[in-house]
Amino acid sequence: MGFVYPKIHGQVRIPKIHFNIRTILWTFLLAGVILCTASGPPGDTNVKLVSTAGSSGATGNTGGNKIIETEDFIFVTWLGVGRENFEVLINRYEKYSKTWSRPVVVATNLADNHASPALLLDSEQYLHIVFSGHHSPFYYRKSVKPLEIDRWSVTEKVGEELTYPAFTIDCNDNLYLVGRARYSLVKESMNIWTLQYFSKKKGGEWSPAKEILQSNYEKWKAERRKLSAFYGYVAWNQSLRMGPDCQTLHLAFRNWEYLPADLNANYATEKGAGAYFVGYMYSDDGGGSWKAGEKTLELPANPQTVEIIDGERNPPAVGPNFGISDLVINSENNPVLSYIKHFKDHSEVWVSQRTNGQWDNNRIDLQIPGHQFTRPLTLGLGKDDHLLVVATLVDQERYAHHPKIVPGSRLGGIAVDGHYKVNHRFIIDTAAVKHQTIARPSMAYYPLMDKSSYPPFLVTAGKIAANKKDIQRTRVYLVKDPDKSGKSAGRLKNIPLIRLPE
Repeated sequence: MGFVYPKIHGQVRIPKIHFNIRTILWTFLLAGVILCTASGPPGDTNVKLVSTAGSSGATGNTGGNKIIETEDFIFVTWLGVGRENFEVLINRYEKYSKTWSRPVVVATNLADNHASPALLLDSEQYLHIVFSGHHSPFYYRKSVKPLEIDRWSVTEKVGEELTYPAFTIDCNDNLYLVGRARYSLVKESMNIWTLQYFSKKKGGEWSPAKEILQSNYEKWKAERRKLSAFYGYVAWNQSLRMGPDCQTLHLAFRNWEYLPADLNANYATEKGAGAYFVGYMYSDDGGGSWKAGEKTLELPANPQTVEIIDGERNPPAVGPNFGISDLVINSENNPVLSYIKHFKDHSEVWVSQRTNGQWDNNRIDLQIPGHQFTRPLTLGLGKDDHLLVVATLVDQERYAHHPKIVPGSRLGGIAVDGHYKVNHRFIIDTAAVKHQTIARPSMAYYPLMDKSSYPPFLVTAGKIAANKKDIQRTRVYLVKDPDKSGKSAGRLKNIPLIRLPE
């Protein structure tokens, strides 16, 4: 939690001075308070330190919303670290007093840095949170009082062997949840990695799991291809949103999986895996059925049946490695997604919008010389459906040696209008932590767009964890109004630089 500088209200009465130890101590204390009040916190006033005990995955997980903004408050949740374990925390920032509440631990003793939470707010102002371990049930809790974080309902278990919650809500306060389910050697019903869907009617119970998506693994196995021993391991980085029509669920994802041994695509990692397309499917009946175009899909769907936003249904010999942002739904009920294409010597940032059943893909002119963008990235919706993309930013030379995913000490922000023209850029410097860092941005999905141009977002800055169980402490920051922050500096003098305080 960031330090709140005290304020002195009213007249300060200075007592008669007596030269004793008590008087001297009080004099120094009063001087310190006045100095703190006058100078205020260092750094950009639109950057708030949330925690110094975040984890390496504090703001990870593309599909899990971690910021809620209301008229009076900003709620943030993140995956932190205790002395020997991982824990989910939440805090509340009061806009009027510009102060944080005390952070509340919602869950502890979680498995590793994959347990990042997802947060929602319903129409009655109750908070809903979902988190997981890693290959565990999802865990669900609801705040006992509206807009309060101190007390939560009894934890409910949802499903099993799950990771990466994507969580959304409709205008009737019904909840929808999607997560990746692991292959199990002991449960015949879980013989392949799948994406599972759950729902909860207001006041009701969570539904049983429904398998809605799988990878190309079964197809390749039927073709007798030489496959890895990971039983079809796949990571979708899925994002689930309910449209403003309150009836259409939108699901976007990338398909990252281990490839057959005879494929040697240039986007594959050293373990023979890669993300070779970005896909989409939707439901217009609350998840009962799912569609691609006008066609109802046989479930679980697979790469041969879903809509392809970009990439190939089957991995080609040469192709880019895809990274994706969260999904947003604009005022016209059109889903919008940002994604990065990683090539060997450069990357490309794209934004795509689905209109009348067709995806319109547009490459964004980055205009940040000597740099390349890499994942993780996040997408936010601003006034008049303007978009804000924030992604990891690295030097060209460094990217050329590590094109798959490059930890970087900076983030780049690009704001585009409805015609995908860049109208604002900024850079966020996380180097204050004095380590090679991984910067994981997470954008608020519920911005007050009548109050600010772009939504706030969270940033994780800290040393890279050695492994998923490494208790590596990071810093978590909240960035507000990025278009009004930062000063031009360094060799990129025409681009505002927002520095994160130490």
